[in-house]
Amino acid sequence: MISFQLHMTKKYEREFARIADAVRAARHVLLMTHENPDEDGLGAMLAFANYLETAGKQYTAYVIGTPPPRLSLLPKFDRLTSVPPAHADVLLAFDYGSFERLKLDKIGAEPSFIITLDHHPQQTQQGNVNITDPDFSSTCEIAYHFFKANGVALTPDIATCIYAGILADTGGFVHSNTSVEVFRIAAELKALGVDTEFAAKRILGLPSPSAARAIGLAYSRLVIDKESGVMYTCLSSRELEEYAATWDEVGMLVNMMNHINAE
Repeated sequence: MISFQLHMTKKYEREFARIADAVRAARHVLLMTHENPDEDGLGAMLAFANYLETAGKQYTAYVIGTPPPRLSLLPKFDRLTSVPPAHADVLLAFDYGSFERLKLDKIGAEPSFIITLDHHPQQTQQGNVNITDPDFSSTCEIAYHFFKANGVALTPDIATCIYAGILADTGGFVHSNTSVEVFRIAAELKALGVDTEFAAKRILGLPSPSAARAIGLAYSRLVIDKESGVMYTCLSSRELEEYAATWDEVGMLVNMMNHINAE
């Protein structure tokens, strides 16, 4: 049986080669993801930032909104900026779903060559190269296959960025998108030096005692609709202020609720 890795390398062989060619020819690469970035978008972005830096390419890792402080574990996190470049030849856009979420009107002249890597179903993603495929667990998994297809050595820093996105988007390897291939990749990344315990605590764990108390309040209000199976709760902005917590810190509540057995 042909392996998933070989199958995807063959499926996107032409696209991966075009991306590599565009990056090699570019004078300046703009890296972007959706506003208020998450683990998968930032993980893929910063995996490429580490790759570009090793290759000696000029790049800007541009973000809209505030990157979650918990993701400061990602190498090159300190290179994230809210100041767009004056010019970029190539735009590499990750995990954004809808093209409008990139808010390209906030930057200067639009790059002439656009590349999209996204594991969400095709919506309004676009680009000269547009890999949009929900068969991947995460955009970081697509990044992994790009590096493999082009013979790019996975450094511990690149591996950490990729692992973070896969870990988050599989819900800690429990969602249905956790394939055998995902486990194989995770094992390879760990062997490359990823501190998987540290990553799990930072990405899946509660970020602070204040956030834990606020999430406890939300759990106390949990409502389960037996007929539809829908589960919901609520928190107000005022309550978050009282608990000295932020929306970003309690955002993980959604994934935590996925682990509740409501039967």
